[in-house]
Amino acid sequence: MVIGFMYYILYFNLFTFGYNINEYLKYILTRYECYIFFVGLLIFTIFYRKGKNNDLYI
Repeated sequence: MVIGFMYYILYFNLFTFGYNINEYLKYILTRYECYIFFVGLLIFTIFYRKGKNNDLYI
C-alpha cells in the first residue's frame, strides 16, 4: 500500500511537465504499479477486524 501510494506521489510530478488532471489520471490508470495501492488497501480492509481492544488481526 505504501509503495503504491509512493508511485502516485512520484507521478504527481508530471504536472510540472505540463500534464493536466485528465492526462494524469489516464496515465495513472495505465500503470500497474499504482494498482499496488488498491491491493494493499483491499488487504488491509479485509484483515482489519475490530476486537475488544481495537486490535489489528492478521
